[in-house]
Amino acid sequence: MFVKRQNNGDDESINVFETDFWKETTPGMLLAGYRLKHEMTQEQLAEKSGIHHVVISAYENGKRKLSRKAAVKLTKALDEDPESFFRNVPGESIVVK
Repeated sequence: MFVKRQNNGDDESINVFETDFWKETTPGMLLAGYRLKHEMTQEQLAEKSGIHHVVISAYENGKRKLSRKAAVKLTKALDEDPESFFRNVPGESIVVK
């Protein structure tokens, strides 16, 4: 994913996935970001995904590892790509059938 930013009046494209921010972002942080992007509460996401809001909170706070199965359910509820949760986790990827 590339974004444009202005640098001394010039437009510059940067690959978001190569930034320090992206490399330090956890799947739980991404989940919280996507949830807020869609203006949903944890309770609303729980209802839509079938995953209890306490579990969603644990994912977002890093107290529980986000599984592939949960990522698929959550991203379907959020209309996002499940692979996005694991792009910066070495050795992790997801295949959606």
